[in-house]
Amino acid sequence: MHTLNTYYKDYSSLAKFVDDNKDKLFDKNSRAVMVQIFSGIIDKSLLMDISQQILGLIPWAKIIGTTTNGEIINGMISGLTIVLSFSVFQHADVEIVFAQTDDSTGCELEYLIASRLNKDQARALIMFATPNVKVSRLLNRIHTESPGLPVAGGIAGDILPSNKYFVFSHENITNCGAVGAILTGEDLKVVHHHHLGWQPIGKEMTITRAEGTRVYTIDNIPAYQVYRHYLGADEEFNISNGIEFPLIISKPDMSIARSAYFRYSDDSLAFSGEFIEGEKVRFSFGHINIILEQIESLLKNIRQQPTESIFVYSCLARLSFLQDSAQIETLPLQDIAPTAGFFTSGEFFHAHNTNQLLNNSMTTLTLSEPGANTTKHQHDADQHSNRGDDKETESADNVSTRNIETLKALTCLVNTVTMELNQKTAELQTLNEELHFASTHDALTGLYNRGYFEQHLIKLKTAAAAGIIVCDVDGLKLINDTFGHFMGDVLLQSAADILKSVSEPGDVVARIGGDEFSILLCNTSESDIENYCRRVRKALDQYNLENPVVPLSMSIGFSFLEDESTGIRMLFKDADDMMYREKLYRSRSTHSDLVQTLMRTLEARKIVTEKHSQRFQDLLVKFALYIGISKSNLSELRLLAHFHNIGKVGISDHVLFKPGPLTSEERKEMIRHCEIGQRIALSSADLLPISDWVLKHHEWWNGQGYPLGLKGADIPLECRMLAVVDAYDAMISDRPYRKAMSHEAALEELIRCANTQFDPDLIHSFIDLMQHQGDGFQSAAFLIPSDGSQTSMSINMDK
Repeated sequence: MHTLNTYYKDYSSLAKFVDDNKDKLFDKNSRAVMVQIFSGIIDKSLLMDISQQILGLIPWAKIIGTTTNGEIINGMISGLTIVLSFSVFQHADVEIVFAQTDDSTGCELEYLIASRLNKDQARALIMFATPNVKVSRLLNRIHTESPGLPVAGGIAGDILPSNKYFVFSHENITNCGAVGAILTGEDLKVVHHHHLGWQPIGKEMTITRAEGTRVYTIDNIPAYQVYRHYLGADEEFNISNGIEFPLIISKPDMSIARSAYFRYSDDSLAFSGEFIEGEKVRFSFGHINIILEQIESLLKNIRQQPTESIFVYSCLARLSFLQDSAQIETLPLQDIAPTAGFFTSGEFFHAHNTNQLLNNSMTTLTLSEPGANTTKHQHDADQHSNRGDDKETESADNVSTRNIETLKALTCLVNTVTMELNQKTAELQTLNEELHFASTHDALTGLYNRGYFEQHLIKLKTAAAAGIIVCDVDGLKLINDTFGHFMGDVLLQSAADILKSVSEPGDVVARIGGDEFSILLCNTSESDIENYCRRVRKALDQYNLENPVVPLSMSIGFSFLEDESTGIRMLFKDADDMMYREKLYRSRSTHSDLVQTLMRTLEARKIVTEKHSQRFQDLLVKFALYIGISKSNLSELRLLAHFHNIGKVGISDHVLFKPGPLTSEERKEMIRHCEIGQRIALSSADLLPISDWVLKHHEWWNGQGYPLGLKGADIPLECRMLAVVDAYDAMISDRPYRKAMSHEAALEELIRCANTQFDPDLIHSFIDLMQHQGDGFQSAAFLIPSDGSQTSMSINMDK
């Protein structure tokens, strides 16, 4: 293949150029001629005229063109010119793709471009797109349709302040679209190179809010303020001064730079490429010496394979940064092969089987066909490197190896130290935050703790319109004793959540004791405090509707600082006293409500039923009357019959309803229900008289019961009576592990266990009662030995 580059001045100069090179342009062995037009002059009519003039001279030419921010011809850089690059292929074909759209989403454009790329022998796509096209999405769509197809080129340049740009092909031109040349041919050799030359420096930061190319915050700080902090010292920072310090996105396969170019009124910044929220970035710096060193590496890589044409698509940011020294990157390429291209605001690059939109980079596309010879290019490059008047030589003469090594060492040092400091700082910051939080917050609820509360209490001395609210969780000890401290912790956390939910920013909500909370309010009024308390009570009602098993109740008191002479400690005492008065007033009803709730829980779990409870009470009362118990004691016996198993509310269903023998651990848990029941009874004035009976209702006549191991007459008569009736009722009822026994069989079991589990005199009386009721069972009293030695069998009343 051959590539010929020239400036366009007018038609006559173009015609002369074509005539002078007709042996190559009109070679009968050629298959295609591709023309790239790079125009620093933005004139729609002129660009269309040039396309028609070229087609008039070379009708089979395939033309793509773009406006630029600088042109490259034979390695030299110019501006406000028009460069024509003619590439003649002997073994490859060129197909032109042109697409324009008014679709703001870009979907139509993506379809038009991607649908033309399904070619088995496609080797590369050279594409130019206007800045208003969603280029990143277009590149992704191309990759989806043609995986592995390299895309080279860039975004059309515009000349400020006109802000005009075009891409064009033949008779088509648009300011919203894309144009491309598809190069096909199995023998075409395509190699894509890029180099950046900017080195990351400073700490790693996170893009915390971004939409496309607009970045709002970095590390949750307005993007402009981040730039100003690191690059602008204290004075007003001009964002255009940051072109030397783009943000670097470090990916596993390559680093991508993004330069900021516009500041919005909200201190967000517009960048030359897209960011994704969560991406890690660092500032970077460029230096001509490092760039020069990387150019040598690039030249070496290009020389390693045959190269007949080089196209450069470089970033405007590099031109702005390097300025007069920009040709140190492009001029050496001409000594390898004819070089042309342009400066763009975003260059396309293919690496690791993906297409990327880059910034601040220089990309090169090298082409060659079979038979290409690089010997001449290498010789020319050697000659070029010895020319004493070349700008690259002048730059190289001014760069010492020591300076480059110093810059490398500096970069390494800064990066290493920064990384270590960032790591240590992050660890210390996390530790300090954890320590500070632990020192000021309650571990269980996450609220402020007593120490923090005391500090802010002192500050209220100078505050106007201050108030204090004190809350105490009612019946917490009972909940802990009944359900365990885990459930008590759940209630405390729920109380804390309620207080937080009704609080406003600035309120100090603290847990100041085991079951006590307090809220400090500033700039408030007495009516505001009363409203706060009403919101708490409303939230409690809602909580109890949603959590009926274990109710949450809180006593509340408050005080308002109207007179500064009152004193803050007195203010707190007034609120605390008010809370305790409410607690005393509510105590009886609260515990009674809780006990009733616990019984409803037992009923819901089918541990007791209303029908069974009534039948059991009636039988126990009949038995009491039969043996001569005073009628004045019958009400307490009814309470015992109804509530003796209330402690089972704290026993798991797994143990209560296990269809078979209990393990030793499970039996230990079951035995606890007597003690739990006693604690519940002690908490209620109504049940206080039977609390001792609830504890002892599982003691045995022979001393082998629980929990105290009492024996004989040491067991209260009421408990011995309950044991007989409870055993009988248990046997004639269905259980998880067996069917109900007959009346006769149940009485036989009672007789069998007399003198061991039961008081034998009470068994005699109970049998007589059953006979007296006419149940048809003949007396079996003669079967009950007086020494209790006949059997060790027991009747299980726990399950």
